[in-house]
Amino acid sequence: MQHQKLRTFLFIPGERKRDRFFRWFPWVWLAAAYGITMLVLCLHGRAYIDSDIAGDVMLANLLNRDGGMLSAGWWYSSELRVVYLQVLYRLALLVFPRDWYAAQMLGQAGWLLLLIVSYLYVAHGLALKNCGVWGAAALACPFGTWYLWYGPFGGAYLPHIILILLSFGAMLHLLRPASVLRRVLQWLLLVGTAVASGLNGVKGLMGFYLPMAAAMVVAVVLRWHEEPRQPPRKTLHLLALSCAATAVAGSGYVLYSKVLANLYSFEDYNSRSWSGLDLSGLLSQWGEFLSLFGYPTKSALKAAPRLFSVEGILGAFGVLTAGAIVFSLVRLLLRWQKLRPEQRIIPLLFASIGLIDGMIFACTEDVAPIDARYWLTVVPFAFLLLQLEGETESFRPAFMRRAAAIAFCVCITATSISSVRLFFQNGMRINPHLETVCDWLVEEGYTQGYATFWNGNVLTEWSSGALEMWVVSDLNTLDLSQGLQEMAHREAPQGEVFLLTTREELEIYGLSALENTSKVVYVDEQEKAPSPYGHYLVMTFPDAQAMETAIAAAHPGAG
Repeated sequence: MQHQKLRTFLFIPGERKRDRFFRWFPWVWLAAAYGITMLVLCLHGRAYIDSDIAGDVMLANLLNRDGGMLSAGWWYSSELRVVYLQVLYRLALLVFPRDWYAAQMLGQAGWLLLLIVSYLYVAHGLALKNCGVWGAAALACPFGTWYLWYGPFGGAYLPHIILILLSFGAMLHLLRPASVLRRVLQWLLLVGTAVASGLNGVKGLMGFYLPMAAAMVVAVVLRWHEEPRQPPRKTLHLLALSCAATAVAGSGYVLYSKVLANLYSFEDYNSRSWSGLDLSGLLSQWGEFLSLFGYPTKSALKAAPRLFSVEGILGAFGVLTAGAIVFSLVRLLLRWQKLRPEQRIIPLLFASIGLIDGMIFACTEDVAPIDARYWLTVVPFAFLLLQLEGETESFRPAFMRRAAAIAFCVCITATSISSVRLFFQNGMRINPHLETVCDWLVEEGYTQGYATFWNGNVLTEWSSGALEMWVVSDLNTLDLSQGLQEMAHREAPQGEVFLLTTREELEIYGLSALENTSKVVYVDEQEKAPSPYGHYLVMTFPDAQAMETAIAAAHPGAG
């Protein structure tokens, strides 16, 4: 029976070979993109993780050891994120307990697969052809440096995106006739994902639920204006669903910010305040969003590529993708009345996201600046917009529709190649040489040490837990960094410890003399530092107290 269904799907009677090719092609692209992306990251990504990324694997290991979904013995970072990467990382660590990077990549493969399935679920609800597989294939590609870094590689935004897509998909499927059981499951999915999104912080509420509710209000007004004597039942139904989901997500966020904030240690975005009404800043934020689709932005790189380089030329295809997104939005808004009822929400939702998120990003301020990565939560809606335009536009001649699809594939593939090359050459916070130091420490049998944040957690993941690092925010005082670290580190380690730092870092803290007064067991002797962070040094001390004494003595003015 299943074999017959598969054959029916693959071979439609009377279908021309050209039509079959274009029906199969995006699925082949999706499978190839997913496989190649994960293969490249598995083979070449280990040296490029940073301490932020490593912190998620360390938390998963802690939760496996102590149990529970959350840990009161962990300093979280900017958000608590209840339903987050550790869910799959914990399972992956059971498969690869002695290779944490392999566990991370297995977890990332799972999260990326969930993203693809969630997108296909939404596209099915929108009645897009082949369940919107073209956009799903694009999401399997590392089409921009920000997306590569916080998507397939580091994964920081994938859970947020998945929860949003599942909520949206549940809303769309609740508009359709269904059995009682299926209806109950769809409601459970909607409520569950909305609560989980709220418990993960403000990203989902701000990025999707509020813009969705606002877009539906506009949709109801426009539909009622078109036909004042006939209530737009389906649009009103979707408005009710979006308002209900927003209320549920909001309640989850209240629980997150008022209850969980008192039980666990983390920062949030509640300190943001309104600044000036900056319309130029709004345009700048829209530009940041469009740059996500492959434009080689310097904000995600240590150095921007030259125009006439491989990366520069391939990255220019991102401008074409950005232009296609703007064109598609304009065309769909102009043809809004001709779209199917469930499809009309896409251009309105996309415009609502641009206005609401853009105003929040441009007209509020905090200690942490806003950059393009904050838009990653809503990137899939751009691909829904593009495919909806491609399917509903009147192309003349007719072959231009398929030509546009192939052009989309070419643009995404080109910017993916550019982004991967740029990330491995100039990505932010990447430091492959530090991996060399880590391997040396493990080979020499060291197990516990001190370092500043960007040199600390990453050693623990690379060594698969063999190196336990006490991460400090200040080398002079050895104050612990209260972010992505076990609170148990308030107790100093017993026995021999090492300090990993660089000459340049010692100079910043006024501790250059420490190299001459301590036992140095590793040093980069090259005249030119092999690492962009400087010349690495490893010094050993009999215990933590001896290290504190040596640091105090090395400070200018001591003794």
